[in-house]
Amino acid sequence: MSRLAFTALFALAFLQLAAAVPVAKTAAPSDSTRPLLDARAGFPDRAGHDRRAALSSASNAGSTTSSSSSSTQSLFDMVAAVITKLSQAKATKTAGLSTARKSYSALVAFGASYTDNAHARSNADKGSLRNYAPFSKWNGRYSNGPVAVEYMVQSDLSSALPQGSGGVKLVDYAFGGSVVANYLADLKGGSIDVGSGRVLHYFNTGINPVMAIFNNMLRSGSTPQAVSYAQTAVLNNAYALIKAIRSINTDSTVQAKTNGHDFLIVGIPQMDLTPVAHYAIPSSYNQRQKSAALAQLQSLTNSYNYALSSFAQSFKSEVTGGSVYFFDLASLWTSLTNSGPEYGITQGTKTCLSGTKMCNNPDQYLYLDTLHPVTSVHKLWAEKMNALVAGSP
Repeated sequence: MSRLAFTALFALAFLQLAAAVPVAKTAAPSDSTRPLLDARAGFPDRAGHDRRAALSSASNAGSTTSSSSSSTQSLFDMVAAVITKLSQAKATKTAGLSTARKSYSALVAFGASYTDNAHARSNADKGSLRNYAPFSKWNGRYSNGPVAVEYMVQSDLSSALPQGSGGVKLVDYAFGGSVVANYLADLKGGSIDVGSGRVLHYFNTGINPVMAIFNNMLRSGSTPQAVSYAQTAVLNNAYALIKAIRSINTDSTVQAKTNGHDFLIVGIPQMDLTPVAHYAIPSSYNQRQKSAALAQLQSLTNSYNYALSSFAQSFKSEVTGGSVYFFDLASLWTSLTNSGPEYGITQGTKTCLSGTKMCNNPDQYLYLDTLHPVTSVHKLWAEKMNALVAGSP
C-alpha cells in the first residue's frame, strides 16, 4: 500500500473515532515527548508547528458536541491538507525522474564488432572493417544490417530510449585501437557534441579476449595450471574494463560537458553456445574432452560476467545522481539458443553465411557467421536493453 493510501485510511478511521468520542480535556503532549513525524512525511517545519497547534487547540476545546464537531472538522481539514501535500510531493518526484533522469541526447558506445556501426575511422583503423563481400554491402559491419546500438537510438523502436525532441545521437567508439581516452580527449576538445540531455555510456566488450584466453588454454593442454591462468586472465580483463568505466565517472570534463550521465554495462554471450567455440576445440578431442572444454569456456564466461555484474551493483553508489544498469546478455543468448522458435529463430546453431553466400531467410537465424548475430537479433537485443533503461527509476 502506498503512503498516500495508508494516510487516507488512517485519517478516515481517526475521524470516525473523533466523531463518536468527545475530546477529553487533557494537556497536549509537549514537543519533547511528541513523535516527530513531520520530517518523514515531507512537511516543512512551519507545517509541523501548525499541526501541533491544531492538535493542542483541539484537545483543550471541551467535551461538548459542538466542540467535538468543530475539532473533527479541524482534523478533517488537517488530514486533507496532508493528503494534498503528499500528492504534490509524489507528482513532483515523478516529474523530476521523467525530465532529469529520463531524457537522453546521446548514447556513447564502447565495444568491438558487436557494437561497431561502421563509422568513419582513420586509415590505421580501417582494418577493423570487413571491406569485402558480402560485408561490404553493409559498409563493413559484422552483421547484415544495423547493430544493437544503432537500433537503440531509433525513436520508433517498440521500446525506445527516453529522449527529447532532438532524439538520441549515437557516438560510436567501437573499433580497433579505440579506448576511453579517445572519448575523453574528443569531449574535452569539442570535436564531439553529446547534446543537452543525459548521456548513456554503453559498454559491451570481452568476447575477443575471453576467446583468446580459451584458445591459449586449449593449446596448453587444459592442465590445471593452464585453467587457473585462464581464470586469472579473464578477471584481469574484466578489471581493466572496470577501471576504464570508473575513469569516465570521475572525469572532470564529463562532469562539466554533460547534463548528467548513466552507465549501461553489457555482459558477453554464453560463449560455449557459439559455433566459433565448437570450431576452436581440436578435432582430436573425444566427446568427453569436448564437453569438458566447453564447460571450461562456460566457466570463463560466467567469471567475466559475474565480475561485471557485481561491479555494476556496487558502482551505483559511486554514480551520484545517475543510474547504472547491467544487461545479462548470456541469459538472453541461452534463451535464443534453447527457445529459438519463441523468437522466430529456427536455426540457432547454424550460420546464415556459407562462404560468401547468404541464406534466403536470415531473420530465422541466430548467427550470421560463427560468432556474430544477424541484424534481427541485434534489434531484439536493443529492444530489451531499452526496456531495461526506460523501465527503471
